[in-house]
Amino acid sequence: MGIGKRLRYILKIKAIKHKDLADYLGISASRLSNYMNDKREPDFNTLVRIASYIREPLDTFADTGSGYPEPAPEWKSVCEKPEKYDKSGGLTLPLQELYAKRKSPSQKKVVLGESFFEGIPEPEKNGAVFVSQAKFPDYGIGEGDFIICAGCAAAKPQSGDKILKNGRYPSLYRYHESGGIRALLDSHEAKNIILKSPEEINSYYKIFFIMKKG
Repeated sequence: MGIGKRLRYILKIKAIKHKDLADYLGISASRLSNYMNDKREPDFNTLVRIASYIREPLDTFADTGSGYPEPAPEWKSVCEKPEKYDKSGGLTLPLQELYAKRKSPSQKKVVLGESFFEGIPEPEKNGAVFVSQAKFPDYGIGEGDFIICAGCAAAKPQSGDKILKNGRYPSLYRYHESGGIRALLDSHEAKNIILKSPEEINSYYKIFFIMKKG
């Protein structure tokens, strides 16, 4: 997948307007369109600014980086009718509320294909699906969006991963690991957390997909 296709894909799932990105970069809409259609490649400095604006690691755009895969066929189906989505042999998980003010859990269920949790042991136990009750624009999450996660004890986060802590006042972070230091980075650098032990991350969730409300 080329740089432009990856960028186009990320802008779509994060609901970022092309005009807003072009304005931030100080370029014309046609030039951005050339980037997104792989007719022209941005220089390194522009690529760094793009990664900063969309809040993704720079290696998202590298063939050897974490990147984004082509969207799985079931992704579109889930986005269109998330609470009604079904697939033979899928996993049935409770639909949990994010930023819930009430203590009673949602009684709704969602059935997802096993491919969402590929490589995760016991996905029925370790997988989780949240529906957001508020907007988190720094992470591309809108009200009503669905967030597919797995517990970090099973998912083993890597630097750059989005991390979620649910509760009455949920928090979202970027995981960072370097030189033996593990940290959760707040988007505004106001509530960064240094993890004292590897086990501390186990109470958090690693975000796999953010699906826009269909």
